[in-house]
Amino acid sequence: MKNSNDAMAFAIEAMGRDRVDKGGNPYVLHLCETVTRLDQTASAIGIRVTDYMRCAAILHDTAEDTDRTVADIAAEGFGHNVCRLVDALTKRPGEQPIDYWMRVIEAGPEARAIKAADALSNSRIERLNRKPTEKDKSRGVFYTELAKIMLNPWAGVEELRMDLLDNEAACRA
Repeated sequence: MKNSNDAMAFAIEAMGRDRVDKGGNPYVLHLCETVTRLDQTASAIGIRVTDYMRCAAILHDTAEDTDRTVADIAAEGFGHNVCRLVDALTKRPGEQPIDYWMRVIEAGPEARAIKAADALSNSRIERLNRKPTEKDKSRGVFYTELAKIMLNPWAGVEELRMDLLDNEAACRA
């Protein structure tokens, strides 16, 4: 059975050793931070981190940002659970953001924990090797809010339901 070390080797090979993030840092640091933050996000949701979750966290961008597919990940020997999570975390071409987020939420708490860890890593503007622009700050806020949604997707649903009922009553009056 493949482990997180195998996943890291596969991701680095697929993405290339020279790949950098928006801050000019080696992209592998984002993968490491996502895995590190996974312990926090899983705990917040109330689940235990497994090695297959760590593998999926490392491979979460591989099928989306390289020419590798989920089928390639499976052929490499990563198990069903890794592939299921990577598939859920992979944005489809042309997919609307809300449809993607709902698909991740519906994939369950493991996928939500990984996406929250990814979003927290992406939210860190201090990783930029320059003064953050307004766009950078806006992106940071966006990813922070996305992490909150992934950690508790149903927060505010009761309040929204009450607002809708109030609105309906006002419309009927």
